[in-house]
Amino acid sequence: MDKIFADNILQGKVAFVTGGGTGITGGVARAFAEAGAKVAITSRKPENLEPMKKLIESGGGECFAVAADVRDYAAVENAVAQTVGHFGGIDIVVNGAAGNFLCKAEELSPNGFGTVVDID
Repeated sequence: MDKIFADNILQGKVAFVTGGGTGITGGVARAFAEAGAKVAITSRKPENLEPMKKLIESGGGECFAVAADVRDYAAVENAVAQTVGHFGGIDIVVNGAAGNFLCKAEELSPNGFGTVVDID
């Protein structure tokens, strides 16, 4: 398959990806690394970070992982500060963190609904 982007098109850039430990946003983080960006990933679950970090690094990418719950402003502020301290800045932000409840919307509890709104 032909490449869509030039090699290392994001060389020298830093991407900050919330929810980057798993799922679609994990794939987004990997794609940024494959395009040459340094990548910072966050997840509210620390156990999701190390496997994705290792996967990105095994492909030759540079990854910084930090646990943060996007519903906690201070935690996000800290994750951003740590990323800036590690990489020197942030050029790209993907707010991909999500809360998923596998039920019909009308079956979602008020607390569950509030969680979805807070995350998104």
